[in-house]
Amino acid sequence: MKRVLAMAAVLAFCASAWAEAPPDASPMGTVKVASAGLSVTITGPKNVNTGNAEEVSLPIGQEVKLPPASYNATSVALLAHDAQKNLWVLSSTKTLGRLGSLLVTAGQTTTVEGGAPLEVKATVKINSGSATGAQASGYGTPNVPGMSYANTGGSGSSTSEQKAASSKYGAKNQGAQGKTVTVLIKFVGRAGEEYSPNVQRGKSPGPAPTIRILDDKNNVLAQGTYSCGTTGGGTGAYTGGYAGGNIPSVGGMPGGYGNVRVTEGYTWRVPANFKGQFRVEVISTMPFPYKQDTATNTIN
Repeated sequence: MKRVLAMAAVLAFCASAWAEAPPDASPMGTVKVASAGLSVTITGPKNVNTGNAEEVSLPIGQEVKLPPASYNATSVALLAHDAQKNLWVLSSTKTLGRLGSLLVTAGQTTTVEGGAPLEVKATVKINSGSATGAQASGYGTPNVPGMSYANTGGSGSSTSEQKAASSKYGAKNQGAQGKTVTVLIKFVGRAGEEYSPNVQRGKSPGPAPTIRILDDKNNVLAQGTYSCGTTGGGTGAYTGGYAGGNIPSVGGMPGGYGNVRVTEGYTWRVPANFKGQFRVEVISTMPFPYKQDTATNTIN
């Protein structure tokens, strides 16, 4: 009888201990965005109940607990305020570099770094034959197919450097069949992620960058406004906002060219007698620090 009572007491104790023990928690990993102003939205494994991959917006500068898994970034943006408290947003392209995938490991912290200081990446194409579209008449002005402009420059007039270069290289005598140089730019973050130059300031598009073409002695051969590739509509070519918990919704940005599509880029019509090296310089007023592309190109 005593043996039976002792066994019952042991079973009761074990049952009580099991009932009071907390359920086993799945091990978690930690993710922290350590770069100032870097907004990252990721998706992980599919939810077992819905079958859909859920998006997670990583808070800037804070740690987030996540189940161990491989996650893919769906969007990246840079945020910063200027002296007037305007929020600037620089959105990524589809090229996300090392931010494209994140591996979360149980019991460890994955640190996410990228963003500024940025580097300018200029893609230059030298075209033979007649100029079409952007800046077909020389300097400045957005790239609007089917339209041509006078040599207005980025601020509405040619600079003294441009006038000197025009005199030296005979810009006034350019033939319709001369060479043109097409420039496309991106800003590249520290993780290799690329950002479009189409920056947002508050609820409106921010100012487009200014492009300068410099010769090997840093003389300004041409200067004008970069076209960020928007489509005008007059009633709000952009109607959506930015996704993600760190970026406010922005909508209703009006287009500036009626129903004309504006092609991205900047085109320089090369003076007929210019030969030699040149490079591209980008001037932007956005509050994100950046470094110039120092690569040179040659026209023979």
